[in-house]
Amino acid sequence: MTHLFREGDRVRIIRTAEGLVKHTYGTVVRVVAAPDCCDVQFDGYPRLRLVYHGDLRLVEQAAAQGQP
Repeated sequence: MTHLFREGDRVRIIRTAEGLVKHTYGTVVRVVAAPDCCDVQFDGYPRLRLVYHGDLRLVEQAAAQGQP
């Protein structure tokens, strides 16, 4: 499922990838129109990561659905 993200959104990654642990939280720094990616600054990691929208969930959305 593709989500529309905006700069400043708090997100979490939903699977272990690119050296990030599943459920790591971060902040969207830049949205890339194609191929549906965001640059995300993950908490505790020194560099930005380019992540597909499908690998991210909004923190507010996850909390509303009772997911970690």
